[in-house]
Amino acid sequence: MGSGESGVDGAAAPSFKRKTMDQKVNNGSGAMFMAMVQCQGVNNLDDKCEQTPVKVSWFLNGEKVSHDISKRYITKTDLKSGKCMLTIADCSIHDEGVIKCVAENECGIAECSSKLKVVI
Repeated sequence: MGSGESGVDGAAAPSFKRKTMDQKVNNGSGAMFMAMVQCQGVNNLDDKCEQTPVKVSWFLNGEKVSHDISKRYITKTDLKSGKCMLTIADCSIHDEGVIKCVAENECGIAECSSKLKVVI
């Protein structure tokens, strides 16, 4: 079943209303990536989607990103509005690469990606 197809009790796989964008930042600066996920072709996650909750994950060069103790990586997801954010504080060359946002529920999966370039 592909992205956006109906599945469990008429629910649908997530899709992106707004995808992340490439960013170029100076070494030591912060970067913020934002995406908007939707379900059932509406602006937010409707009741059917709440029955099949959407899980959002972020990846940097294929490695899963999560909150860290230093708070350099901060992820936030508001499933009501569909807004998903990854903030990287104090970017370095080690943060450069492909940033990917993955939204999934039991009906399917959607992905979007962009690039982060860090200027030394």
